[in-house]
This record gives sequence, structure tokens and C-alpha cells, in this order.
Amino acid sequence: LMPFSTDMFQEMRRTSSVYGYFYRADIPPFTSANVWEFTQLFMAAQGIGYEDSELLKRIAPRDGVWGQRHQYDLSVFMTDAEILQMDFFRGDLYQSYFRHLDSTGGFYAFGWGDHVVRTIAVAILT
Repeated sequence: LMPFSTDMFQEMRRTSSVYGYFYRADIPPFTSANVWEFTQLFMAAQGIGYEDSELLKRIAPRDGVWGQRHQYDLSVFMTDAEILQMDFFRGDLYQSYFRHLDSTGGFYAFGWGDHVVRTIAVAILT
């Protein structure tokens, strides 16, 4: 064990971060079935573009075959103790995204988990 060298809450406030995580992990495709397709529908309806977020470009790079479309790379932000900026997650835009996903029934039909939804939300909405 080692002590933290900085106060994580102060660092998040200083950098205006909305989410803190320890590492990125890959998830099995079945845990996020169709979430990316429904996310793209939400992005189109909200006018959110791929070029709006550097983080989105990292988790949804252009595919290697034609370079025309973005594909979610099945990575999620993982942590044993999440640090969230609650105003972001309580805000209208995140709540709208969550309600959009909920309306598809994917949480029950496909078992979408909290990590995949928060990872994509932070990427498309920040």
C-alpha cells in the first residue's frame, strides 16, 4: 500500500472532471449487446458528434476496414471506489441518455451494466 500523493477530490475539482477511475478493462461483447447502436441513435437525436470528445475517439475509434464508421471498443472504466461529480449524473443530459437507454429495454433484455453505461455517457456527454 502507498498513500495517495494528491487529494482526488481537489484534483477532480481543479480539472473539472466528472468521473474518476483506476483502469480500463475490456468486457465480453454479450454484456453490452446493442448499447452502442442505441447510443448512436441518442447521439444523432441530440446532435452529438464524434469529433466533440477526445475520450469518445478513444473508446469508439473508426473501424480499421473502411475507416467510415465508429465502433465501440468494448472497454469500460473500472474502479473499486467510484468518484463521481454528481451534478453531471443528475443533470438533464445524462438523465435523458439514461431514459433513452431504459426505454429500449436493454438493461433487462441484454443485462447492460453500470460500467458500460457510465463509460459511454462520460465519453459522449463531456
